[in-house]
This record gives sequence, structure tokens and C-alpha cells, in this order.
Amino acid sequence: MTTQQPLSFRIAQTVGLTATGLLAGISLSFTLVSVPRLLESPAPLLLKQWTNLYNEGKVTVPPLTIVASTMWAYLAYGASKARREFGRGEVLGSAFFVPYTVLVMKNTNAKLLGRGTLSAEEMVKGESVHQ
Repeated sequence: MTTQQPLSFRIAQTVGLTATGLLAGISLSFTLVSVPRLLESPAPLLLKQWTNLYNEGKVTVPPLTIVASTMWAYLAYGASKARREFGRGEVLGSAFFVPYTVLVMKNTNAKLLGRGTLSAEEMVKGESVHQ
């Protein structure tokens, strides 16, 4: 006979899966839809669009990451020892978005965001943003 999980576990599972699914959808949307369309735009428009996309992402993604990681950590803490090892991977996987953006993408994002304030004439004098 199986035992029914407490309501708090079922809620944590639902919220954790939903937040993780949203993060995956956002990531795929950026990669497969948004960025290729941005690259079709002229440089001044591309930089404005990138700035808006980045600003929206930095408001949306970190809270979702915190929620997903917290739910997975709660579930891993309450799980059996065998399942706890698996849960650690889920926590780290969910929490990877923010440190990756801050540590790995910081220079690229700073360069793009800085160029987003340039006028079209200033941009023509500089290097292409498409490279």
C-alpha cells in the first residue's frame, strides 16, 4: 500500500515543477525565438530590443529560480536518503540560471547594454553588434 504524501509536499511538487517548466520555457524562448529574431533587426533596434528583453528577464527569472530551487530543496530535505542525492541535482540545476548570467555573461551583457544607449550615428562608427 502506498502512503499519501502530505499536502505540503504535493504543493511543493506542483510549484517546483511549474516554476522549473516556466524557466525552461523562458530559456528556450530566448534561445530559439527571441535571439534569432533580434539578429534580423538593424543594430540600433536590436540593442533596444535586447535591453528590453534583458530587463524583463532580470525581473522574471531570478524570482522563479528562487521559488524552484526552494521547492526542490524542501522536497529533497524531506525525501529518503536515496532520493536526496537526486534532489541536490534538481536544486543546483534550478539555481544555475542566475550565477551563469552574472558570472559568464556579465561582460557580454554589459557591452550590449552599454551600446543600447548609443545613437544610430555613434553605432555606425563602432564595430557591429552582430559579431
